[in-house]
Amino acid sequence: MRLFVGTLPCYRPGNLQSKGWAMKKSLSTKAAAAGRESMKVSFLRTSLLLAALGSFPLCHTAYAADFTAGRLHQLCVSKDNAEQIACRYYLRGSFEGLSFGDSAERKPGNKFVGRAPSHLCPPDNVSTDQLIKVFVDVAEKLMAKSADYSNQAALPIVDAVYGYAFPCQLP
Repeated sequence: MRLFVGTLPCYRPGNLQSKGWAMKKSLSTKAAAAGRESMKVSFLRTSLLLAALGSFPLCHTAYAADFTAGRLHQLCVSKDNAEQIACRYYLRGSFEGLSFGDSAERKPGNKFVGRAPSHLCPPDNVSTDQLIKVFVDVAEKLMAKSADYSNQAALPIVDAVYGYAFPCQLP
């Protein structure tokens, strides 16, 4: 016997033959027709529900500029474990991306080749805890100078903070 949840078929283990995965032919022709009709009604209901839900905006579109340096700072100094994890992964990912972007150059054919970094020159093996401490310390200095920094998009501020904390030596 086939059971349908929404439009996805679910099988009961007792309906599988011991040899292979063939289904037992246990439904009569009338029962099969009734099952198909029931499935059509279920599909129609599901389609109408999805169409109705699709006509309403269910969530806000997120933009990178919506995540501000001030909010990132709040996450980093929070006592909440989930917020600390969000800070930790955002800063580590940003740092790795900025480091790669500063030490690679795109050539024709979308080929990346290494080059000497010019903006961000951190020491080897910078820990995530160090990145958080550097961000919090420098961001607090920037925000003390001007509250406008806290309303800026987070990534350019993170770039400025790490560029300030880990400058490259000019020749």
